[in-house]
Amino acid sequence: MLKNFFLIIFISFLISNISYSEEKTLRCLFVLGERNEFTENGTKTFEFGKGDKEDEYLVIDFEKERIKSAPYYQGFFSTNFTFQPEKITWSKTKKNNYTFYVELNRVSGRLQIIYNSLPTGIGSYNEEYFYTCENFKTRF
Repeated sequence: MLKNFFLIIFISFLISNISYSEEKTLRCLFVLGERNEFTENGTKTFEFGKGDKEDEYLVIDFEKERIKSAPYYQGFFSTNFTFQPEKITWSKTKKNNYTFYVELNRVSGRLQIIYNSLPTGIGSYNEEYFYTCENFKTRF
């Protein structure tokens, strides 16, 4: 009986160690961006520089290849995402409302966000923003 108890404890420690993985928090500093609004009079372009937009934070589990928290990430079942050696991407299209595409370059640390309102034409807009990401260590 005691052997079975210790066997169960030992196996549970093995299983808990296997399932452990490290989440990384990335701080992405806003670098530049652009917003284009399509009106009856043509296209209005707004340019953004450092300090014009808030920085973004991403929480990613690289071992399990899962995104825990990121801009425009709406969960595993509602967002298309891919993990590749050189980049991580996620995107979504909501019919007649919007489409977005986000790419994190794992080599350069560049985060790119592209957002388009739908349908295209007068009254629609698109945005493209660039960030530089780095490891961020939380204090608590």
